[in-house]
Amino acid sequence: VELAISYSDALGEKQAARPALDAAKLKVNSGRGGSAADVAAAEARLAAAERKVRLLRKIVTTTRAVAAEEVERMRKLGAVRAVSIAEVRNSEARLKILDEILNSDPEAAAKSASADSPSPAK
Repeated sequence: VELAISYSDALGEKQAARPALDAAKLKVNSGRGGSAADVAAAEARLAAAERKVRLLRKIVTTTRAVAAEEVERMRKLGAVRAVSIAEVRNSEARLKILDEILNSDPEAAAKSASADSPSPAK
């Protein structure tokens, strides 16, 4: 849950930073009181937000890859009744949660749409 909140917050910061940068540039270009320092500060905020999103995306993507492997392992164990169906479903739920986190990011969603996702156990 903390990872989902952090990722969502980072996406919000990134989305807010772009218009703030554009507004700072517009003020400078139109001579309405903006300064180069305002633009530089807005650029720094956007860069920081983009770095934060990239880092969190990498963390979620890596965690998702591990979770997908775990789902496959749990399904195999479930097939021979070495683990319960509940354990298999719990591992599938963790994978689905990570997919939902990635789907909240348009850039990550586009990348994960092309990746193969294990199908749910039956």
